[in-house]
Amino acid sequence: MPINCFMCTICKYKYKDFINSHRDFEGLERFCNICGYRFSKFLNFNNREAMCPVCGSLERHRHLAIHLFSIYPFLQNKKILHFAPEQIIKNILINSSANYYDADLDTTRAKYNIDITKIDFPDNTFDYIICIHVLEHIVDDIKALNEIYRVLKPHGIAYLAVPCFNALHEDYSITDPKEREKIYGQFDHVRKYDLDTFTNRIKSVGFSIKISDPQKFNNLFSNSVLDDDKIIISLKE
Repeated sequence: MPINCFMCTICKYKYKDFINSHRDFEGLERFCNICGYRFSKFLNFNNREAMCPVCGSLERHRHLAIHLFSIYPFLQNKKILHFAPEQIIKNILINSSANYYDADLDTTRAKYNIDITKIDFPDNTFDYIICIHVLEHIVDDIKALNEIYRVLKPHGIAYLAVPCFNALHEDYSITDPKEREKIYGQFDHVRKYDLDTFTNRIKSVGFSIKISDPQKFNNLFSNSVLDDDKIIISLKE
């Protein structure tokens, strides 16, 4: 499956229009593996070079897409549960041959209204679960991880990621949104993870893990994912 298979006519016109009016972005230094275009740089997003000017993807989308495209030919009749679905990833999976379930507490964002700490599906239901930048919002993250493990089939895979920092900061007495934003960086976050805490909590519910680290990508994908946010590929054995 070509990595730019989701590039459409609209994107082609958008690319041409953007480059014609932003010549400083014309170049080969950056590559978007979702829409397939190259640029001299990405757009600024939250004070970092991160957003594709054509499809709007961020680093975490392009990182996840590397893994999704590698399994894409094998998704027929596979069941995928996707929490807090971002539209660009949702579009990729809707166009696959998988049985796709998008889930969120906000019913305007997803078809299935599901609490991640109480997933309303039987044991061993899903082949893949995607949970990217969700668990930092969840007070009882261990309960959520147990639920993810429960509803995965044996040999199923969960793609898990959170923002990671140098040390864990977790204080449930902090409930004021302004204070949470000051301490955690966002008003609806309940902790800052460090990588060791996050991976240890994943392993504590039974998963074996592999860490997908953008710093170890080859040149093509290192130009797609500039940050060092890792995806924890979590296997239910």
